Amino acid sequence: MKYNGLVLLDKKKGKSTTWEEYGLKKLFEAKKVGHAGTLDPFATGLIICGINKGTKLLNALEGEDKTYIAKLKLGIKTDSADITGEVIEKKEVSEHTEEEIKSVLETFQGELEQVPPMFSALKQNGVPLYKLAREKKVVERKSRNVTIYNIQFISYDREEATIVFLVDVSKGTYIRTLGEDIAVALNEVGTLIDLRRTKVGKYNVKNAKKVEDTRVEDIIDISEFYKDVFHVRITGENDKRARNAADLKLDLDKDEVLLIDKDEKAVALYKNCGRGWFKAVKEFV
Repeated sequence: MKYNGLVLLDKKKGKSTTWEEYGLKKLFEAKKVGHAGTLDPFATGLIICGINKGTKLLNALEGEDKTYIAKLKLGIKTDSADITGEVIEKKEVSEHTEEEIKSVLETFQGELEQVPPMFSALKQNGVPLYKLAREKKVVERKSRNVTIYNIQFISYDREEATIVFLVDVSKGTYIRTLGEDIAVALNEVGTLIDLRRTKVGKYNVKNAKKVEDTRVEDIIDISEFYKDVFHVRITGENDKRARNAADLKLDLDKDEVLLIDKDEKAVALYKNCGRGWFKAVKEFV
């Protein structure tokens, strides 16, 4: 049986996002599996994967806000800005109070500019930056505007010189870069030693599972994904037209409608073009 929809995975530490995808593809014998938002191998937490036709939902998730819990180690700086990289600087850590750290964290809330790290999947002339970084090459990167909606102090371990914080961010925010910047604001150097993504949009890691624990009933059906969109059950000629992505005449005052078949499975997402005509924007058959 061919399954279509989304799966919430809790990524393992030390595994790549692609590795998790492969496990899901093998588990459900899927022809196609994709994901929204890559996690670094050292990170854990929520990955949203699409299976077969469910991959068509992923674009809608790419721009969603995300929540992370990060652990920042003061006193060392690595070339990758995380614990997997090569240590390029060490510095004795000064005394800090929780109040001081909280005050510094607050300065990062709001809109700010970030320069993407060399160890990232961004491409330069078609080549991912991380490949250039592994060759010890550094290229100029343009800064981008990102938003820190909320940043919350969790704990500070003076002996270990580690800060744990929670952060809600916009698309494109690099938490590794944020960690380095926080260290600099404390007049320190630092690198992330742990990172966990807990939320992507409305989806929470609490509802995610490891690949090996995932079952068919854990697949979020396409119709469920569009539960807030008006559903229209189609039959006969309209069903045939929808399966060929043809324009439809519908007497509905809705901006978007999800067309479903007699089994309540998604056929296509249609957009209102005016005068009662609806045009297909996504097909699921």
